[in-house]
Amino acid sequence: DAHFFDDLGADSMVLARFCARVRKRPELPSASMQDVYQHPTVRDLAAALAGPVGGPARAEPAAAVQPVPEAPVPRHSWEFVSCGVLQLLVFLGWTYLATLVAMSGYDWISAVSGVVPTYLRTVLVGGAYLIGMCTLPIVVKWVLIGRWRP
Repeated sequence: DAHFFDDLGADSMVLARFCARVRKRPELPSASMQDVYQHPTVRDLAAALAGPVGGPARAEPAAAVQPVPEAPVPRHSWEFVSCGVLQLLVFLGWTYLATLVAMSGYDWISAVSGVVPTYLRTVLVGGAYLIGMCTLPIVVKWVLIGRWRP
């Protein structure tokens, strides 16, 4: 009755390997990841794979009908070039902004004399620079794409 995830500490990679091993054994019914997620205990999974009591093992699902893929939209070389130019401009702008921030931090640090004030300003500028470099891409992603919601 132990829960695969809560009690046994399994994760999706462990269960993927488990399902692959079960499918390799012809005497066992095939188990999918969906089956494991829907029946997260050994008892529930065995009951679901065995089918009705005394009945045969469950039948394999029918093959899904694959939709006909759409023809690819022809692309022009100017679209690729403009995308590359835009990426280059964003990279250069990002580098320029990071350089300006680093230079202004250096100017602020070098404006003071003494070991302790220089050290404190260096730690402050370095910490602020680290936090800024870590949070700015997230903020830009949220502005351009939006927050992920399940």
